[in-house]
Amino acid sequence: MKTLLIIVIIAIVVIVAFFAYFDVFKKIEVKRLPAGGEIFVYEEVTGDYKQTPEVMDRVYYDLLNNFHIETFKGCGIYYDNPRTTSKEKLRSHIGCIIETADSALLASVGEKYKIEIIPHGDYLVTEFSYKGALSVMVGIFKVYPAMLRFSQKHGYNEETRVTEIYDIPAKRIEYRKDIL
Repeated sequence: MKTLLIIVIIAIVVIVAFFAYFDVFKKIEVKRLPAGGEIFVYEEVTGDYKQTPEVMDRVYYDLLNNFHIETFKGCGIYYDNPRTTSKEKLRSHIGCIIETADSALLASVGEKYKIEIIPHGDYLVTEFSYKGALSVMVGIFKVYPAMLRFSQKHGYNEETRVTEIYDIPAKRIEYRKDIL
């Protein structure tokens, strides 16, 4: 009986430590802040948001290998709520934030990809730590409800696009919800 109790306690400690590591217990603070201005290279995607990692990796490696542009920030702009839109109709722009403003290089990249400057403006902004793919899933379950509550409390449109920027060096995901 004592051995079983020790095993249960160890299992609970491991589970709590795992959840703590992935910030499951972290309180999400949403603020209205100015943001934007990044150069975004992307593909337009229609369909399940689960395609995001594959598309983002494809754009990243193509930029690196064929255009010699190294980027450290992935980005997804999600236009539709997956709870109210069927998977095959979900719309997103998936790609990378690039640092270069070299017009010749951008023209070359623009022959293959869409390029836009993420608009400057006020957004609902929050962040979540990035510790691997599981962080993205935990972030979805933590961040989106917090942004919805904030939108409802302050009278913002609940059905606006959300931008997720995966800042690998800073080990964080920044979430921006448009304010209309």
